[in-house]
Amino acid sequence: PAALWRRHQARAERQKGFDQGLVKVKFDLTGGEHSLPATLADPPQEMSEWMWAEPLEDGRYKLRNNPFEAYGVSFHDVVAATMIDRCLTVTAIDQQCGHSTYRLLLAESVSREDFVALWAPIGELGCDYERATKRLIAIDVWPETDIHAVWRALEDGEAAGSWEFEEAHCGHAV
Repeated sequence: PAALWRRHQARAERQKGFDQGLVKVKFDLTGGEHSLPATLADPPQEMSEWMWAEPLEDGRYKLRNNPFEAYGVSFHDVVAATMIDRCLTVTAIDQQCGHSTYRLLLAESVSREDFVALWAPIGELGCDYERATKRLIAIDVWPETDIHAVWRALEDGEAAGSWEFEEAHCGHAV
């Protein structure tokens, strides 16, 4: 029953995106011929990441969620994509829009309720988040946010043992 419920939730989430006119674009993270070097981990991963995107014009798409695996891009960045092997695959980063992305890996001891309390001061700085799993969280830092204050708050949480964090993309002028 739990697996069935997860599949139902995933299907409902996909349908919600399609109902909003969004499409899925693929970031090839394998280091292969269709990978963008700026989006790869070191070393490259044996996977791809699919992100929701809003179709614009001329094969361009505005990213509408946070990356959980890809580097070098953030929410609202504009990418170029083309059909490769029947998949809408990102071929270039067209415009970066000033958002930054951080990722948290929560400590196993941090419950959802604990995270909500820990998150409050970071959210007040001007950030949103999305969960990939119980422990993996991607943070969107809005362009007008003080990136240094966010960094300090993330360091404080790491020092307290609440999470480990990484910078996936800094779109702020620093």
